[in-house]
This record gives sequence, structure tokens and C-alpha cells, in this order.
Amino acid sequence: FEVEGSFRTPYAQTITVAKSGGDFTTINAAYTYAMTLTPSATNQILIKVMPGVYDEQLTLDTSYISLIGDSKDTTKITNGSATYAVVYNSSAIAGVSVRNMTIDSSSSANAVRVTNSSSDIWFEHNNIINSAAYSIAIASTAGGTFKYNYIAGANCGACTISGGVWENNEFHNRHTNTNPGLASVSGGTFRNNYIHEATNTIYGGNFEGNYFAGGIGTSSSGSAYF
Repeated sequence: FEVEGSFRTPYAQTITVAKSGGDFTTINAAYTYAMTLTPSATNQILIKVMPGVYDEQLTLDTSYISLIGDSKDTTKITNGSATYAVVYNSSAIAGVSVRNMTIDSSSSANAVRVTNSSSDIWFEHNNIINSAAYSIAIASTAGGTFKYNYIAGANCGACTISGGVWENNEFHNRHTNTNPGLASVSGGTFRNNYIHEATNTIYGGNFEGNYFAGGIGTSSSGSAYF
């Protein structure tokens, strides 16, 4: 049993990010400093992000550095000028979690993108959204473990998914039921998710115990297992 905000592993060191009174005022500055502390499986680093809106773009490229927000209602990372994703990872890192915050692109870029196949990058109890028009919250994602997240975009919640583990998430389209909450899936494991709006182009992956509120979609075919 896992309680929201609880830690999977003990952390050797904690760094605080806050608008005032913390160790750093930006997440990137705290992350850069954490990298100098030689993070490892026995020296895991936690970055605690206090309430506020942090306008920055973050690349997760170092193992054993995790982030936790004060809560997903009070802690937000966003970047309206992001060109790729607000939170992005392409390298095979391990022992990383991002929890209890809102990640909002508010631009044509994605909120989250994980392009390597590692499942040891955890996104849990977050709002992962894109508040811009005709946008996608999560796209071109090949790995990661996503649990108990609210995932929503204007075009679709998550699109072009080729891998990863997805459990107990909500996938939504924010504007119209004609667009999907989840689309263009070629791989990955999906368990016990609530998938709102019409879902389409699912041609791979394993699906177990999901609720498709808008149907699976007429264009779904191929190697998907339901």
C-alpha cells in the first residue's frame, strides 16, 4: 500500500526549492547542485519543491535525483516557451521519481516526454496537462512508469506511446469528446486506467482492466492485447 507523498526509498540528502527561504529559488539550480553530490543507490537525493509557479524547463539526465512538490494543487512547473517538453528525459537513468506537482506546458510543446525505454523513472500523483489549444500533454514516450496521474491535453491526453507502464491514471481531452484521451499506442502496459473520450489507433500494447469511457475506436487493430 502506498500513500500519496510517501517515499519509496530513504533519501540521504534533501534540497529545498522555494520562492523565498529555501536552498534555491529554481528547480534547475537545485538539480545542478544535486548532480555535484554524487547521487547513487546509497546516496539518493530529494529535491523538495515548495508552493509556487516555476517557469522553467527541466531535463532529467541523472540517476537517483527525485523531485516532490508540496502538492499538485500548489506546486506547478510550466514553461510557455518550451520547444520540446517541460520535463524531458532521453537517457537510461534509474531511481528517479517526480511526484505531487502540476506539470503544464501551456504551449505547443509537450508537458512530459520520456524517449528511453527505462521503466525506473516514476511519475506519480501529478497533474500532467497542456493548457494550450490543440496541444498534447504527453507524446512520443517510450518508457517510464506513470501511476495515479491526471493526464489531459486539448488535442489528446497522451499520444504516440510506444512503451512504459501506465496504472490508475486518468486520460482526458480538455475540449471536445471528438478527440481522444489516449491515441496512437504501439506498446506499453496499461492497467486500471480511466480513459475518457473516444480512443483510437491502438495497435499494440497490453491492456488490462481499463475503463474506456468513449470506446476503443474503429481504427484500433494490430497486436494490442485487451
